[in-house]
Amino acid sequence: MTLENIIEMDKNFYVNIFGDRIPLAFNKGRGCYLTSVEGDEYLDFYGGVAVNSLGHAHPKFVSALKEQLDSLIHTSSTYYVENQALLAQKLSEISGLSKVVFANSGAEANEAALKMARLYFYRYSEPRRKVVTLTNSFHGRTFGTLAASGQNKFHTPFRPILQEFHYINPNDDEMLEEIDDCTAAVMIELVQGECGVRDLDAGYVKRLVERAKAFDTLVIVDEVQTGIARTGAWFAYQQYGIKPDIVTVAKGLGGGVPIGAAMVTDSVARMIKPGDHGSTFAGSPFACRAGLEVIKIIEEENLIDNVNVMGDKIREMLNSLGYRNVRGKGLMIGVPVDNSPLVCQMLRDNHVIVGNVGLDTLRLLPPLIVGEAEVERLGEALKMLS
Repeated sequence: MTLENIIEMDKNFYVNIFGDRIPLAFNKGRGCYLTSVEGDEYLDFYGGVAVNSLGHAHPKFVSALKEQLDSLIHTSSTYYVENQALLAQKLSEISGLSKVVFANSGAEANEAALKMARLYFYRYSEPRRKVVTLTNSFHGRTFGTLAASGQNKFHTPFRPILQEFHYINPNDDEMLEEIDDCTAAVMIELVQGECGVRDLDAGYVKRLVERAKAFDTLVIVDEVQTGIARTGAWFAYQQYGIKPDIVTVAKGLGGGVPIGAAMVTDSVARMIKPGDHGSTFAGSPFACRAGLEVIKIIEEENLIDNVNVMGDKIREMLNSLGYRNVRGKGLMIGVPVDNSPLVCQMLRDNHVIVGNVGLDTLRLLPPLIVGEAEVERLGEALKMLS
């Protein structure tokens, strides 16, 4: 099918939730490269918005998923699921948290986290409904996670949004007073991806956690985008030296297969009873096999080391080209530029794909397998813009 055919069919039959998309469609991928339906190869420095953690068509990953397809795709939560149990154990090991609830996406994982925070206080003591999140945050597109997202542009079409969500400015100590003995949870992203890849200050994060603990308030860290080695550790909170009560992951965990998870401490897990939460598809044998293989390959190929080495090389390259105030951690990188949509288009014209946030930031989210050759290729494309 030609690109023109795909665009026409999309306009005729797909609800226009994405507007006019970039006029590209891909039908093949290998490593850090994508091939369009017109046969052109592109360097992928966006990774499906941090989803394709192993790049495209990683041979070990593909082989494992083919094997799983040949044996079992789905049963139901009525029965025990081997891969679900194995992945729950693995996530517990790498996170230091005790138990896991599976989901189908980041938004669903965050919904589960918010529900568990309410349930915790419903059963632990007096009910608490208040949840504190950060302005400019983004936690998903369900009603609950929209309300948790501290951006009015997401709220306006759906008002009245769910109540009892309170927003404080990142890195603003005075606003920490909003966390009090009525607060069930404070929910944060340690690197805010959807507002320009902005890291929270480490000292501020520790003070926020201390304030929350003083009131027995649960700390939820949304690692949907930062988790599973993206920032140079299994989870960004490990780089901040804090111990959350609930951590959510998705995106990179499945390597392209939809999966999410919320990991919790024992004290939170004890307050969750049968029937409080559930999902038909979450934690399927196939999705959990994908998660297991992603973690296994990251370990076998030392990809956390690669994330840190390549992240430094990208920053060195950007600095050598005159880019300043580069933000983010590991392979989650925000580059301040003028007219970022135009810069993205110019890079695409040179067959390099990056993302942008708003009008002033390039977002780089390459696969964790990215190497020196790909960094050099990006640098060459950027040089052509000047």
